[in-house]
Amino acid sequence: MAMYQNELMHIYASRHFTYALNAKALHHFLFPLEQTDEHFADWITDRIRHYGFEWQLDFVPLEAKGIELEDDATNDCLQFEQDLSISLNMAKELAITTHYSESKE
Repeated sequence: MAMYQNELMHIYASRHFTYALNAKALHHFLFPLEQTDEHFADWITDRIRHYGFEWQLDFVPLEAKGIELEDDATNDCLQFEQDLSISLNMAKELAITTHYSESKE
């Protein structure tokens, strides 16, 4: 797995996506003062359901955790507490929509 680093976060090549990053790293970047697993789990689960991100198309659990979901799993029955590998497209959409919703408050 190749690892790339820019000024903001680590981006890596994965077997599921051309380039990916860890969802918890993105969460840490977007919410530096909210570093709890509960906040991450609520945030990522809500975003996946709200924006319709799809298992294996946009995200997968990190392989290092040894967690695999059934192929027929649906977003409705999942609560994401473990870190996820997310595509760059998903990361970009999360960053843009999070910034937009935070700036409106």
